[in-house]
Amino acid sequence: MASEIARFPTRSTILIVEDETFVREAMAAALRSSGYVVLTAADGHQALATCRNCVPPDLLLSDLVMPGMRGAHLATLFEAMYPWSHVLLMSGYAEELAPAGAGLSCTAQLRKPFSISTLIKVVKGILDVDAPALRASASKP
Repeated sequence: MASEIARFPTRSTILIVEDETFVREAMAAALRSSGYVVLTAADGHQALATCRNCVPPDLLLSDLVMPGMRGAHLATLFEAMYPWSHVLLMSGYAEELAPAGAGLSCTAQLRKPFSISTLIKVVKGILDVDAPALRASASKP
């Protein structure tokens, strides 16, 4: 069990919502290789369906500008469903970022393009605050 915990240090679940398939899959692969459980959705409606059918995510990582439901609206609904979870919004449009987080309680923002190492660093900074408690509970018999 200890080696498994070391290999997967956080076991946090991240829901990635990104309409660009390549970007979504690249982020998912990088975060999985960093020990996170990753769920993916191509849009806000698919994300909400995923939330209803899976373990509650610890982090919503969502693009802001997507067809259909915008990321800020999804984040508002997500926070209502999971008030203890975190939200990380991303966009390639700088003017979209600052106002999108207004009114949300636990929102971080990431400007595209970003490197995989930046993504992992930001996600770890958000989620690893809770990691010691998670590791302690996972090591109990």
